[in-house]
Amino acid sequence: MKDQRTKQRKKQSRQPNSGVKQSKAIEQPLEKGRYITGLDGLRAIAVLAVIAYHLNFEWAAGGLLGVTVFFVLSGYLITDLLVAEFVTTNTINFKNFWIRRARRLLPAMFTMLLVVVTYVTLFEPEMLQKLEKDTVAAILYVSNWWYIFQDLSYFESFGPPSLLTHFWSLAVEEQFYILWPLIIIVMLKIKVREGSLFSMILAGALVSAAAMTLLYEPGADPSRVYYGTDTRVFSLLLGASLAVIWPSRKLSTSLPPEIRWKLDFVGLSALAFVFYMFWGTSQYEDFLYQGGMVAISVASMLVVAVMVHPSSRLNTWLSFKPLRWIGVRSYGIYLWHFPVIVLTSPQWGADAPSLFRTTFQMVLILVLASLSWTFIENPIRKGALTRFCRVVKRGEWRRERSFIGRFVTIACILGAFMSVSAIGFTTTSVALSKDKVITAIQDKVGKEEPPTENKVSPVPKPDAPKKVEKPAEERAEKPSDETPSEEEPSQDEAPAEEKPPVQDSRSLTVIGDSVMIDVTPHLEEVFPNAKVDAKIGRQFREAEDIVQQKKSSGSLGEIVVIELGANGPLAEKKMHALIKEIGDRNIYMITTRVPKPWQKEVNDTIKSVAGNYKNVKVVDWFTKSESHPEYIGNDGVHLTKTGAKTYADYLLKHID
Repeated sequence: MKDQRTKQRKKQSRQPNSGVKQSKAIEQPLEKGRYITGLDGLRAIAVLAVIAYHLNFEWAAGGLLGVTVFFVLSGYLITDLLVAEFVTTNTINFKNFWIRRARRLLPAMFTMLLVVVTYVTLFEPEMLQKLEKDTVAAILYVSNWWYIFQDLSYFESFGPPSLLTHFWSLAVEEQFYILWPLIIIVMLKIKVREGSLFSMILAGALVSAAAMTLLYEPGADPSRVYYGTDTRVFSLLLGASLAVIWPSRKLSTSLPPEIRWKLDFVGLSALAFVFYMFWGTSQYEDFLYQGGMVAISVASMLVVAVMVHPSSRLNTWLSFKPLRWIGVRSYGIYLWHFPVIVLTSPQWGADAPSLFRTTFQMVLILVLASLSWTFIENPIRKGALTRFCRVVKRGEWRRERSFIGRFVTIACILGAFMSVSAIGFTTTSVALSKDKVITAIQDKVGKEEPPTENKVSPVPKPDAPKKVEKPAEERAEKPSDETPSEEEPSQDEAPAEEKPPVQDSRSLTVIGDSVMIDVTPHLEEVFPNAKVDAKIGRQFREAEDIVQQKKSSGSLGEIVVIELGANGPLAEKKMHALIKEIGDRNIYMITTRVPKPWQKEVNDTIKSVAGNYKNVKVVDWFTKSESHPEYIGNDGVHLTKTGAKTYADYLLKHID
């Protein structure tokens, strides 16, 4: 026994130096492989916050910050694992690390993609074209950069979003998993001291946070800084820096009672701040991108630091079984939640959440995630694939019939999904090829209308601004049967066929989004010289460039109407810049009605800015359409025939 202890001491004395000049607190592992159950509770809180945000609950306007909590936790756990391995072996086995990550992440992801693509192929084929490209980006873990280069907003899309928008965060994490082990081993190999390593990682986090602050433009769409690996990696790095100075495996199990209370108080206070950020902030607040995300990352660091300590009671409190159940399945829940919400919400979730629909969505998300965990993730995590290969190699078919049967059944089901998905993508490719041929023929023959002046690239697919032609039947259509308001001109009360509207020869330019497309025919009855530049999904920030182009070509009218804001918030300074660019022309700004969080902000900004200019008038469509559901379509923003006619009449009444 004595010889054995002597050999052990000699073995430890020969153990390779970790490379990190460590303090006594982190020299000897306390408990190898300690599973911290409370972290599952933290995962559950984070994923539920994200789901509440995507369900459009007003009390969870900051729920998107749940992803930030995930980033901090991932940065901590991965770095804790890598440093522990290096301390023990003086190296990091990259192959094993990446295989473990792939085994944990890829099976559930591929299963979800197969099911979603199959469903879309069978029931929502119009979504296949977009889904095909997004799926490739998702598989390659570059979704965040794909969305940036496609100018696809995370916040401002009123139309149907991508079913895989949420893959941006998985892409950020996977990019970190690929690069971070390579960086950390270099630091450890050159024997960087613990304090220096912590400072270097912290400096990297500060650079990333500064990039977010500098690239963020107040009031504009923040998607670039929200998606970017460069502007989001600070959360992962903050978690990583904590792992260097606070490794979970080497913390003391015994603390005096007064210290334990202080530890728990810090953790609870930090967790309360995280909850406040979920509830009290929103994606449009400048503070969020100018320090707010750093603040919640630091708070998440403190929560993790307390929870991984073996003397913490916070870990016990968050080990509540229902939370743990959700937390264990949080990856699958995150994978499934967004496509489920999009595919089961009317008009892609444009309206407010309902109790029945929300309950159905939550149950469906949990069921799918549970099935994924039970039949895909957990078996593969425990070596089901390795076992299957061993059975095949040894020919032990009879002894493992039940296992083989389950494996083959799951493989057949996934194979069926894959076949349908392949058919769907093939059909889409053929349809796109036909569209290209037709487009080429049309371009060769030539179109009736001259090329558009607007060269602004739309999101996500370029569409030329539309000069909308009104059908003949709409030209003869009678006005709405509803009683006009008292202030409306008397000519609106006369039927169109009895008394045609008096035409106005002045030049009119209208810049708008898809709402204006429906209104255009009615405007042209009064303004035959109207030039309407309307496009689906247009953002307010595009308007200034459009005005500049029209001014340079001499096509900007003496009257300018701006109908924008349905697709996202607008910056006050952008509106001032637009008005100054238009000049002394008569300008009419139309308020918006859209069941989205930015509605009030947009309308308040329009009214506030317009009040500073004598040549700018507000056409308050929001107030006009209040309590008139017959004006608005099922999506809550686009117009019915009655609504389009009323909208046009209301606008024309305001034009002097």
